This record gives sequence, C-alpha cells and structure tokens, in this order.
Amino acid sequence: MLFRSGVYGAATTGAGVCLTTAIMGASAPGEEFRVSAFRNAANVFGGAVGVTLLSAVVTSAMVSHVAEAAEEYGAGPTTVAAIAEYVRRDAPTRDIVNDLDIDEPDASFLRAMRRDAIMSGFRAHGLVGGTAAVAAAAATFLSGRRRAGRA
Repeated sequence: MLFRSGVYGAATTGAGVCLTTAIMGASAPGEEFRVSAFRNAANVFGGAVGVTLLSAVVTSAMVSHVAEAAEEYGAGPTTVAAIAEYVRRDAPTRDIVNDLDIDEPDASFLRAMRRDAIMSGFRAHGLVGGTAAVAAAAATFLSGRRRAGRA
C-alpha cells in the first residue's frame, strides 16, 4: 500500500512539474509573472475541486461497499440504509452499535466491514486520481507536441 501511495504521489507531482514547465515555456516574453500567477490560481482552484470530487468518490465507494456488505450479511433495507448513513457521516462504530442496538457478533462484522469499506474508498481514489493524473500528463504532452509542430 505504501509503495502504491508513493508511486501515485510521484506521478501527480511529476505531472504538476511538467504542466508548470509547459505553461511557463509557452508564455510570451515579459508575461512570466502574469502567467505564473494564473498558474498558481489555477493550481489552487484545481486542488480544491479535485479534493471535493475525490472526497465524493471515496465516500460514495465506502457507502456503497457498506450497503452491499450489510445486505449480504442479511440486514434489512432499513438497517442497511441506517448503517450507510452513519458511515457517510463518519460516525464511530460504537454509535452505530448503540443506536441500532447491534449485538457483539454483528458489531465485530460491522468493524470489519468498515475497514473493508475504507480500503474500497482508497482504491476508488487511486483509480480516479491516477486516471486524472495520466490524462493531465497526456494532455500536456500532446499540447507541447502540437506547439512544437507549429513552430
């Protein structure tokens, strides 16, 4: 897991460096400060949008995993919906157990289910984030080739 996180981090950092280099290289002489400011503002805005979208992806994957696992375990639709809502709100497992009056064997299953749901969310994050990083790197590379062809 640590290795994959390192690869993902390196890839996204590398894509950012390539993007900055391409943008600064395409700027007109004397416009470097304006272009740099725009790039910084776009980076901050893109980061905020990216965090929001990836948080939605992670939460959706987690809730979906919990709902499927609870349904397979034999929980009724009302209980499945309640557990999914607790997980969406990131409520502690003890609150779910106490509020829904879940006995100990079911509580142990719930804890394991939440751990699996977190990993499911991280897998979805890696897939979506990795795909976005590769797409950004490809777009940067292709735009650089197109500019080179015009020069």
